[in-house]
Amino acid sequence: MLVSSGGRNREHRVWWLTLLRGAIGVILGLLLLFWPDKGAEALIMFVGAFALLTGLIATVHASVTRHAIRGASLTGGILTIALGLIALFWPGITATVLVYFVAAWALVLGAIQVIAGLSIGAGSPLGAIAAGIGLISVVLAMLLFLAPRAGIVVAAWLIAFYFLATGALTIYDAIELRRRTRRVQVY
Repeated sequence: MLVSSGGRNREHRVWWLTLLRGAIGVILGLLLLFWPDKGAEALIMFVGAFALLTGLIATVHASVTRHAIRGASLTGGILTIALGLIALFWPGITATVLVYFVAAWALVLGAIQVIAGLSIGAGSPLGAIAAGIGLISVVLAMLLFLAPRAGIVVAAWLIAFYFLATGALTIYDAIELRRRTRRVQVY
């Protein structure tokens, strides 16, 4: 008899949310990489829009699935929504404040993701991906904290590489989620 896991069925229906989140990250990363000199306000608006959209997607995804890192995903989504709202409603903040804020956000989110990945287990694909994204976030945070005055262009490039790396890993995670949930177990 062919059956599929009930929890995985729900994840199967929303795998595209993870794919969308990754694609948005890659697109934003490319925009920031190729047009970093458009000004601090544009960067703030890009980061705010990205954070708001991906935070909403992450929160919805965490709300409709029952996976091991649901709580971490929900917390990360809420923190990301907060970053987006602050960036969109107060775009006049200085580039240095933005750099520190993004660094703090990346550090907290990265720590949450590393802890979630380790709680799942580094040997599992989901745990390794979560921990990997978390480590990339922590490295970004450290670089931004160490060189906040290097200029908005350098910050834009660092953030671009962060979005490209985490976007690509998130797309891979979506593909793996789709592949895992399409697999039918035989009992």
